[in-house]
Amino acid sequence: MANLQRTFISQEEYLQIERTTTVRSEYFNGQLLAMSSLNERVADTVSVHDAIQTNLSRAIQEQLSERGSGHCFTEDQRVFVADKNFYTYPDLAITAGEPQFSDDQVDTLLNPTVLIEVSSAGSSNYDRGSKFENYRSLESLEEYLVVDSRRIYAELWRKNESQHWALVLQAEHGSDMVHLQSIDAYLLIDDVYSQIENLPEEEFTIR
Repeated sequence: MANLQRTFISQEEYLQIERTTTVRSEYFNGQLLAMSSLNERVADTVSVHDAIQTNLSRAIQEQLSERGSGHCFTEDQRVFVADKNFYTYPDLAITAGEPQFSDDQVDTLLNPTVLIEVSSAGSSNYDRGSKFENYRSLESLEEYLVVDSRRIYAELWRKNESQHWALVLQAEHGSDMVHLQSIDAYLLIDDVYSQIENLPEEEFTIR
């Protein structure tokens, strides 16, 4: 997260702003957090981040469609973490069953089963730190995947039967397979990083 601009507003004011502008912001406990890095990326040409996100979405959508259940949403879908009073836009949000929304606008998801973030130099610490801390308050959430846009590397975190979160996989090679157990979806790392070689991302390296 970069260049946060903060002001205190209500949830209602926040949602009214988000529904009338194309500039996305997060909301945390009365603070409006400007997502400058995301908004700049949306305005730019296709990047490594965008390609990875598309590859993930395509692979997961295909498997959910074959199974006939579950839904996959991209970063246009806002997620609300009620216990933390936190609204945000994950790169991907997946439900194992039917999605639940906060109101009839159907633009704020309440029950993601899996959340995925494609991290960059500016967002890596946030994605693994306070953002993940907020996400863990979601009762519905069972798995959290962070995919690095600068190198081939992914971390999969899973909630166990004791409701504790544990790092269950670190994928560092193209032949590695990520199994999203909660939605029974498989992601081959080579496919996740497919067709990115000529896209802008200064720090991206292939091991």
